[in-house]
Amino acid sequence: MYWKIKEKCDYNHMVWRNGKGKSTQIHIEPNGSTLNDPFIYRISRAVVCTAGPFSTFDGYNRSLLILKGNRLSLFHRQKPSESIDLDYFKPYNFNGGYETDSVFIPNTNNGIDEKNNNQQILTVANHFIDSNCSVSPNSPIYTQQPLIPTSQSNEIEETYDFSVISKDSEINHKVEVLSFDDDDNDEDIDDQENHQISKIIDLNPSNFVNDSTLIFYSYNSELTFEYIGIENSRLKVSLLSDQTLIIKELSFDQFNPQHTKISITHTKRPIKSEPSKLIYVKIEPKSI
Repeated sequence: MYWKIKEKCDYNHMVWRNGKGKSTQIHIEPNGSTLNDPFIYRISRAVVCTAGPFSTFDGYNRSLLILKGNRLSLFHRQKPSESIDLDYFKPYNFNGGYETDSVFIPNTNNGIDEKNNNQQILTVANHFIDSNCSVSPNSPIYTQQPLIPTSQSNEIEETYDFSVISKDSEINHKVEVLSFDDDDNDEDIDDQENHQISKIIDLNPSNFVNDSTLIFYSYNSELTFEYIGIENSRLKVSLLSDQTLIIKELSFDQFNPQHTKISITHTKRPIKSEPSKLIYVKIEPKSI
């Protein structure tokens, strides 16, 4: 088992070529891969300044959730009768090969009169191609044109999102959000030593496969992780807001009834006005 904490300085920050947003690559496998390569999986954040078409990742599965800012409504060409309104910290899973377009969901408090806001078609370049890369024949992505009219109101707000993309032939991934917002009240509870919220992840061998990877991204949370292993062996680390803990090469004994577990204790909410969350990504290799 291998533990690694990635800090802000370890992330790869990129401005989109079209100037309509920016990405923060938190982690990619194999290490050193780019979007031009047939990577296995990628974890990233993005700031979307103008909603529009997504890049298409053929052969990949995607999960997307909104962290803050404007929410998004997605439209897939392959499902023309459906639209999907993304909500805060609610992961949405979809086929990376879908041709997908998006618009901002109107903010009722932004003062924009939607009736007087004329619709027009805007040609928006690919949002997920980084500023320092181009599309090669081996790349899993290609660009597309908008599927739907895009309102000028898309220029007003920004969306902050979190994304997981994994190769369908090799990986199963699952995204969950652990909330530490149960402590909302009028008191400054972060100063109360006896008020801490804990979560337990039971590493039950029946729910995991060998060589799994667990990835934890801290959103406005300071946390302590304690691994409790066989015969009560222990490993303990602390995670600050905007840091990521990666646990790789997990192995499980299907015949040992004793479960190992990870105890996660919330110790501080750095920004009182924002929610305190932990995004938990489980990466499992597919059986050959």
